[in-house]
Amino acid sequence: MKKLILSLTICGSLYTPCAQATKPQEHHEIILVSPIIDFIDGFSLGVNAKTIKLMLQVRREIKKIQFGEVTKKKELKGLYLFDGEFHSVRTLAALESEYEAEFYQKETTYTKNSVNNRQVLEDLEASYNRLKKEFGVCLKQAKKDFEGKVSPFTKNARGAKDQMLILITESCTKRNRQDCLLLKWADTDENNDMQFFNEQINSFKTFDQFCTDLTHFLEDLMRSCPKAWAQFKKLMDEQHLNHAL
Repeated sequence: MKKLILSLTICGSLYTPCAQATKPQEHHEIILVSPIIDFIDGFSLGVNAKTIKLMLQVRREIKKIQFGEVTKKKELKGLYLFDGEFHSVRTLAALESEYEAEFYQKETTYTKNSVNNRQVLEDLEASYNRLKKEFGVCLKQAKKDFEGKVSPFTKNARGAKDQMLILITESCTKRNRQDCLLLKWADTDENNDMQFFNEQINSFKTFDQFCTDLTHFLEDLMRSCPKAWAQFKKLMDEQHLNHAL
């Protein structure tokens, strides 16, 4: 089977462990200015130090799923075994597109003489179906992992769905992602949001983009809450001081 070798190192700069407590990257400089920010930034029932910590943890876990986990050798290793190799959602998305394009290219060529190539076409389709099944197994596991890692954030946001929708809408609009699946997911009833997610995420390409849109929103929200971020930094400084005593 043809293998596609993809470098994971290009994703390294996008992966930020929560333990470093690094402020969201500001290369996009997206700031949310909805009036809602004034009502949630730094408040106990809004976005505070604990909320920032939670969002950093969720962002870290999503990036592990999307790009892989950092090894002792400072390399990224995917979490999902496909065709004897470990892959991330990002590399599986590339593989998925590669195999799909290869299949349709060969199918088009062989169908020009479908009578003589009947067996070849049957074998080609059987091989591609096996690949799709294997992709499906990996996708199911990745979505299950995602649901488990994101659930603390979604549970914390229960009851504030309307506020989150307004903020996600602003974030997606400023990033020119008005038609993204994240926005539709945010607009779904909170009791059915994961059902919607599982029904709509049917390829690694879609999953990869969803992860990107969600992490971008989390970064935009954290960057737009300076009071909460200051509280979080103070909390981290106090914890480090206590450990030093």
